[in-house]
Amino acid sequence: MKKGPAGTASLSIPRDAQENFSFPEEPQLPAVLHRPNDLQHGQLADQRRLILLVLKISGSGLSVGLIAACQIGPVLFLSAWAGAIADRSDKRHLLLLTQALEMAQSIGLAILAFMPHPPLGGLYALAVVGGIVLSFDNPLPAFFVSEMVPAEDVPNAVVLYSTIVNVSRIFGPALAGLLAVTLGFGWCFTLGPPPI
Repeated sequence: MKKGPAGTASLSIPRDAQENFSFPEEPQLPAVLHRPNDLQHGQLADQRRLILLVLKISGSGLSVGLIAACQIGPVLFLSAWAGAIADRSDKRHLLLLTQALEMAQSIGLAILAFMPHPPLGGLYALAVVGGIVLSFDNPLPAFFVSEMVPAEDVPNAVVLYSTIVNVSRIFGPALAGLLAVTLGFGWCFTLGPPPI
């Protein structure tokens, strides 16, 4: 960790040293709310929106538990295998692929949410797809942090990335709930945080 003025710790990465991983001084709240899907940021918000939609449609705790299992089950069973694949793959191309698939899933969820009576089976299927994609997407940011900055800046980069992730975990689901209540679920999925 670098020392700042008067011996205080500094958590910044000099902009001129690492343009790929520099954080401007201006507030990052809009970027934090539109981060992907953390865990991949908007994905967490999508999970909450989907749970609320299933609860509204079915009114059943069993249906809510099943949608949560569809979302998290693939991550539980595929993460180790997906991490090994991500480690051996071109990370940039894999990240672009996973983000494109997450966007397609969000579009599919928006289409279903705009229907007068969305089919639960379609929501479950898209939840499984989202879980599979998330299991491949989760390890990629950690790889990029270490590849984008020199070894001496990795601790600072990890702290900055973790801060963005945790702030998005607080505000992403809250924003999802606010959009669901005020605009409805269709617009909630349409306007929600896009993957980047």
